[in-house]
Amino acid sequence: MTIEGLRVVDELRGNPRRPVQQYPAPKKSILTLPCFGQPVDDLKTMQEALTTHVVRCAEKLRRQQSAACLVTVYLQTNPFRTDQPQYLNSQATALPHPTNATPELPQYD
Repeated sequence: MTIEGLRVVDELRGNPRRPVQQYPAPKKSILTLPCFGQPVDDLKTMQEALTTHVVRCAEKLRRQQSAACLVTVYLQTNPFRTDQPQYLNSQATALPHPTNATPELPQYD
């Protein structure tokens, strides 16, 4: 019998092997991935998409009753288009205070 099988047998006999977690631990990061169906080189379009995704992250933060201390933005070209020049960069910004307020977060993106 495998170790997992032995654990199941023990649990069926009333000997719990893993502590039961009443509530899941809060997430330490929240991620949204904006993807465009076609190449985008218009800065305004990218900024609008970024703001939309920051707003979604703020909603997720409020749902889990959490707040952000840091905003990190990644920008990458399509890695599957090997015939095109590639770009990958990120920028992290520490927030002056933890927040989940929609009006505050987009100003840091």
